[in-house]
Amino acid sequence: MYKLTQQLYTQPPLVLKSMLSKMKVVLNPSMTDHQPPEVQQDTRGRPTTKAKQQKNEDLARRKDKQPENRGTTTLKSQR
Repeated sequence: MYKLTQQLYTQPPLVLKSMLSKMKVVLNPSMTDHQPPEVQQDTRGRPTTKAKQQKNEDLARRKDKQPENRGTTTLKSQR
């Protein structure tokens, strides 16, 4: 046990914090921060218009958040 604690405390603070949190999860599984995966309820058939609208809104939000690549335009060769 002494060697283990010496080994842990010689590590950088971020590694120490990570290792301690992993040991805490192993010792007490109820304290885990993992969430169960989200299950889709209806995956068959044609999507409803509401689902389409929500998907389009999500795509629009993602496009708004992406930074624009300015100054990286390409020149097309003239024929």
